[in-house]
Amino acid sequence: MPCVRPFVVLAALSLAALPAQDARRVELDAAHAKELMVLARTASSQKLHSLAREVAALVVEQYAPDDGSARKLIGEKKVKGEWQSDGTTTPKDAATDRNRAALLGKWRETKDKLGAAHRDLGLALRGEGAAEAVWRPEIELALRFVPKDKQCNEALGRVQIDGFWGTAADVAFVQRFRAMVDDAHALREKDYAVTALGAGDMPVELKNMGVPMFGARGPNYTYWTTGDQGRADNLVRWSERAHELLQKLLGDKAALVRGPAWKWHVVLRTEAERDALLTSSPNTRGPFTLDQAQLFVGIGFAAEGGGRAAATWEPETIDEDYAVANVTKRHLLDLRNDGFGEGLTHAMCWLLCGTTNTYFADLPKTAASGLKPIKRDPDLWFERLWSEIEQHQDQPLGVVAREQPQAFRDSTRLKSWSFMLWMLAAHPDQWMPLLDAVSNIELQPDIVEKAMVGVFGKPIADVEAEWRRWAERDSKLGEVTGWRPSK
Repeated sequence: MPCVRPFVVLAALSLAALPAQDARRVELDAAHAKELMVLARTASSQKLHSLAREVAALVVEQYAPDDGSARKLIGEKKVKGEWQSDGTTTPKDAATDRNRAALLGKWRETKDKLGAAHRDLGLALRGEGAAEAVWRPEIELALRFVPKDKQCNEALGRVQIDGFWGTAADVAFVQRFRAMVDDAHALREKDYAVTALGAGDMPVELKNMGVPMFGARGPNYTYWTTGDQGRADNLVRWSERAHELLQKLLGDKAALVRGPAWKWHVVLRTEAERDALLTSSPNTRGPFTLDQAQLFVGIGFAAEGGGRAAATWEPETIDEDYAVANVTKRHLLDLRNDGFGEGLTHAMCWLLCGTTNTYFADLPKTAASGLKPIKRDPDLWFERLWSEIEQHQDQPLGVVAREQPQAFRDSTRLKSWSFMLWMLAAHPDQWMPLLDAVSNIELQPDIVEKAMVGVFGKPIADVEAEWRRWAERDSKLGEVTGWRPSK
């Protein structure tokens, strides 16, 4: 059965704050309080208690603050002239399906009626020349009941895009987000000139392994792998796609994507192949011992032929995701902030591949730890993130910025992924300055906060609220951008 969500009134100005109470509003309040209490009592008697409480709460918040019956339904009693909780909890709903459907239908009709009444009063006050502080609360309250009302939205200066009404800034954000997604999807099909490499081109570290290798070179990237030539070609093509998308997102800072920063990459498939590389060419371990290097899923090192190279060991099933993540991490982020960088890597993979498989930062997993990390499925990430937002448990941005790669929590990952994806379209000129501002600094809370405020020019709480308005489960803004699970 569908659940009844609590109605939250967000009017900017309560009736009590109006400079002078219009007689029409007084009459409206009395009529609506009476009608709403009839619905609330009916819902209570038919055991749809959640609706009864929601409607009664609305009566108290907007129409009749001292209505004793409404207060009782929301679990309050008057003690020494003050309303306090009576200690009871709302009973579980036990309405029949027929009664539930009828009551919810009546509630929809009532909200339409309330919306029309507040709209008409607000527009009348506006037309009479009343101050905005008088008419605007009526319009805003109307929109809580009838969010798509054309007259109300236009009165507040909002514009429409595909059924969503928002500010001009909202619409510009939606258009940028959609364009970003369209660019990414177009790049999924783009081909690049890829050259197959032979044994004479093979780096000495790979020759030392004694394992058959296939190599491919594109405009910016060179890959080697086992299996067949098609796998090497595929890794190059997805790397080039990531390179081009990052350049589009960076605009006049496109040169920050450094293809030549890493001379070549090798993707291995088995532990035996990994061990052959690490044992036959000790330089591939970097500063680590063999036992330490074997704990990683990839490693960077100084190549014998000069320049830097990187090796990873992962299954072919995540090649596309890995190639995109590898370009984002090694060819753009490099040593920049891990907290937001990991999120940008996932955002890029989600845009280009629809996946989130590659981790560069993680929690240590041991049999004794009991940790059950979230599956690497973005559809499950949506649900987990939405739940954390609803419970006010999403990771604060200041914590994300200070998260260490060797102890990277799932909550940080989900917040960073969604936040950086939002940043790419909401603040296209600030996401890279943000990464730079919180990199290579002493990661103390006050220092991080100051650095972030310096980027945004506003308190971090305001930025959190802007992100949350887009990211939360029932966000119409998020929906119109396409920020939704794939199924």
